[in-house]
Parts: sequence; structure tokens; C-alpha cells
Amino acid sequence: MNIREVMTRDPCCCLPSDSAHRAGTLMRRFDVGVLPVVDDEQHRRLLGIVTDRDLCLFVVAANCVSAEVTVEECMMRNPVCCAPDDDARHALELMRAHHVHRLPVVNSHGFLVGLVSLTDLVRHHAVSEADLEMAMEVLSQPAPVVPSQD
Repeated sequence: MNIREVMTRDPCCCLPSDSAHRAGTLMRRFDVGVLPVVDDEQHRRLLGIVTDRDLCLFVVAANCVSAEVTVEECMMRNPVCCAPDDDARHALELMRAHHVHRLPVVNSHGFLVGLVSLTDLVRHHAVSEADLEMAMEVLSQPAPVVPSQD
């Protein structure tokens, strides 16, 4: 099964210039924990991603005002991605190897076309139970500490 069959198409996005407050509001409104960050709303070239955890670490834990912090300051640049025609098992392996639960889906030009999550793969029975168990062993462990981007 390929990613095109299981991904969420045209996911909600934000811009680097958006405030952390706006990103949090979008996450709450659409009940998501991650937003792809794109260059503009029309072309949607992927620049990075921002997660609810990023907002907590860069805004809440730092005691900042969310309206004064931009998404660009919080986002992870150059996230690991997959393509619409990638096999679901390949996407699961990327998730396992990079310790992530979601992958942006980009076309050959780097434009965002979707988002695929571990939940999507499970819901659509896109991977075997054995592959899923191997991935879950890794993903259930604490994520490796990533140095600050300062």
C-alpha cells in the first residue's frame, strides 16, 4: 500500500511568520499535534514542522508570550519526509529510524501534499503487525535529546 492511499491530504499548515499563538490555536481548532510550516499558503513548499511539544518547550517552558514568538523560532527545519508513492512500510521505517510519529508528504518539487501518521498506517492496516511491533518498541522509548538550534 502506498502513502497516497493513507495520508491526510492538504493538511492545515502555518507560515514561519505566524505567531506561536496562532499555531496553537490552529492545533486546537483542527485537533492536531503538528503543523507543517510552508513558504506560502498557495504553493506550500515545505520549510519545516512545528509540534505541540515545540510550542511547550519554546514558549511555555521559556515563559514567553505566545503572540510574540514566531513559528520560525520554534519549528524544526528540514524534517524527514516521504513521497506519495512511497510504500507504507518505508514510511514506517523512516518513523522508526528518526523517532517520529508523523511525516510530511511532499512531491518531487518539495511541495506539501499531505501528512501521514503512525495512526494512519494502523487504521488502514498498511503495515504488518510484526513491522508495527518493531517500530513501536523504538517509538515508545524516550526520544533522543536534540541539541538546541541556537
